[in-house]
Amino acid sequence: MVRDGKEAIVNVKMSAKRVPITDELRSYAEERAERFGRYFDRAHDVEVFLGRDGDDYTAEMVVHATRGQMIVGHAKDRGLHAAIDMATDKVDRQLTKVKERIRGRRARGAGQRSPGEGETSPAETAEPGSGEEAVL
Repeated sequence: MVRDGKEAIVNVKMSAKRVPITDELRSYAEERAERFGRYFDRAHDVEVFLGRDGDDYTAEMVVHATRGQMIVGHAKDRGLHAAIDMATDKVDRQLTKVKERIRGRRARGAGQRSPGEGETSPAETAEPGSGEEAVL
């Protein structure tokens, strides 16, 4: 996967409980998890946990990003592929929110207030008849 001339590497680790990990299943889950690096370049490790709970399959994806951020998506469905898709979609939505928050901070100047923002003048806060009004 190449991004701006640099390769975005996402390490994918898989583990399963009561579910055999076939080559097809591994490649499917890895393909779904690798797109996190395309959308969010801070994602570097993805853990995929698969399991079976009665008749349902569970899928959990944990994305480890820089600065210790951890994004988790958990899903349960009758089909294993559907559970993986649902967990991927949940992580996608969370990554989108994180990325929008980061973009918002950059647009505001890393959290700096503009002059006068959030400040009120004494004339605006004074109550009528409190003696702080200007008399002409």
